[in-house]
Formats: sequence, structure tokens, C-alpha cells
Amino acid sequence: MYFLLQNDDKPLNLSRITTFWIMLILSFIIIMLNKEQNLNNFYRIGPQSDLVILGIIFDNYYKYFGLILFSIVNTCIRNINHNIIIPWITLNIQNNSHDSFRYKRILKPYHIYEITTTATIYNWFDWLIYINILLAQIDLVFIEFTTDIIIGTIITYTYLK
Repeated sequence: MYFLLQNDDKPLNLSRITTFWIMLILSFIIIMLNKEQNLNNFYRIGPQSDLVILGIIFDNYYKYFGLILFSIVNTCIRNINHNIIIPWITLNIQNNSHDSFRYKRILKPYHIYEITTTATIYNWFDWLIYINILLAQIDLVFIEFTTDIIIGTIITYTYLK
């Protein structure tokens, strides 16, 4: 992967290739959905009597708004985990450079184990909930997507500042 990042233009070019790929997939999905006569329960919004996530039925607005609030908070925590904690583990704990060894000496090993274990457990916990939410209903996908972009932008802005 290092060879892909040897100059400043390559990440931007790779990002644009990815953007093109997203547009291609989205176009394909839209074309296929327009040909479908029978759209399933996935393409609804709001609480439904058959909106079930991990065995919980979200059939009223109180439960539904609780789900939305949970989804927003969990997306924020997911971004913190993926954009701050895991890069910290990679750059500081899994790094074997000379500077890294000096830094690791001042850290308490049980704190390092706590951080890495928590990040791993959260990844699995989040994956289980995330996949169930994403497969439940299209409006939840849009909520996750929008929150993810907003929080990712805020974290990036903070790093650039």
C-alpha cells in the first residue's frame, strides 16, 4: 500500500476513483430498483410494526426516536474509535520505530491493553448493531450515512486545525 501513497496526488486520484465507483454502483442500484415491481419493507421510513432490530420492535415514535438518537450517538463513538483510537494504536503501540519505544516506556501496559481490548470489543459490538440497523430500513441508512459524514468532517477539521 505504501507505493500508492508515495506522492501527494495519488491519494486524491484514488479517492476520485473510489467516488466514480460509488456513482457507478449507485446508478446500477437505481436502475435495478426502477425495474422492480415489488419493493420490500426496506424502502419505508418511520416506525413500523415489523421494524425489528435485534428482537426489539420499533412500532411507535418514542422507540423510533430513541433508535435514531442511539444511532447518532453510536456513529459518533464509531468515528472516535475508527479515526482516533485505532490510528493511535497503530501509530504508537504497533509502531516499532526508535521514537515509539521511548514513548511506550512511559505508558502503563495495563492502559494499553485496556485501550486495545476496548477498541476490539467495541468493533464487534458496533458491527452487530450496525449491520442490523443498516439492513432494517432505508431511512436508518440515511441517518447513519449523514451522521458519519458530519462527524468524520468534524474530526478531520480538528486534525487540520
